[in-house]
Amino acid sequence: MSPSTSDFSQILELQEYRRMYEEQEEKIKVRLGQKDEEIGNLRSEVQSRDARLQELSDELQQAAEERDRMKADYQRLRQEAQEKIDKLMERIKELNQKIMGDEKRSGIFR
Repeated sequence: MSPSTSDFSQILELQEYRRMYEEQEEKIKVRLGQKDEEIGNLRSEVQSRDARLQELSDELQQAAEERDRMKADYQRLRQEAQEKIDKLMERIKELNQKIMGDEKRSGIFR
């Protein structure tokens, strides 16, 4: 049996389908490559943002620790200042009593 024109046209049709399939396959590979690249870029962005968020979180933690330290220092200094004020007030009171006592003794009718 010899090949007929019908067989030849079917072969041509199959070759055309194969060519179209290969073209589609190539297009899909290109698109998948683009998508993979886009995914890689997005992952890098997310990692970058995560790192920045961690940095900001660390900075916030340090700021909170510094605030607490400064608050404790303020309370300590305030306490020390109040103690000094109380001592000075007590000393002033003692000196005033001493002055008042000396004035009573140094009067005319001694």
